[in-house]
Amino acid sequence: LFAWAFRELGGSIAHGSNSIWDRYCSRKGTLTQGQTLKPGTALFRTNGDDQYHIGLYIGNDTVIEAKGTLYGVTTSKVKTWDEWAELKGVEYEETVEPPVAGRDGGKVVIVSRGGKVNIRRGNGTNFSCITSAAPGRTFDYVATAANGWHAVVIKKQVGWVSGQYAKIGG
Repeated sequence: LFAWAFRELGGSIAHGSNSIWDRYCSRKGTLTQGQTLKPGTALFRTNGDDQYHIGLYIGNDTVIEAKGTLYGVTTSKVKTWDEWAELKGVEYEETVEPPVAGRDGGKVVIVSRGGKVNIRRGNGTNFSCITSAAPGRTFDYVATAANGWHAVVIKKQVGWVSGQYAKIGG
């Protein structure tokens, strides 16, 4: 997920949490140090010197992470992570703000006229469905992929809905 997100934003980064920690992280620390995290900060789960899992801090005490094919992309709370790191070449804002969509209400609303809309495990029709949602239903916004699909929080995980059937703001 981390490497994919960088590609979507026009960059590139190695695959694997240990590689990212070793090659791309500048400022680092443990979460017990009371660091104020900025959206875009990498968070790591560790076992000794092994940074075995990576997530991305998105604000509001929330981390987005890929948990494999069984669970897909999910969210978790910062307290379940061990270390943080800021990435080289990333410009972090000094103030902690919600994602850009937060200025539009931080919501995605289903606007389909044809009935229920599928919420999928990834940003395309080739991904399996988590559930479906009726027009007017709103979800917390996470991000928008380059192909126009919106990531939303549903059932404590991240699901995707096509921009054809949903809009940001609520």
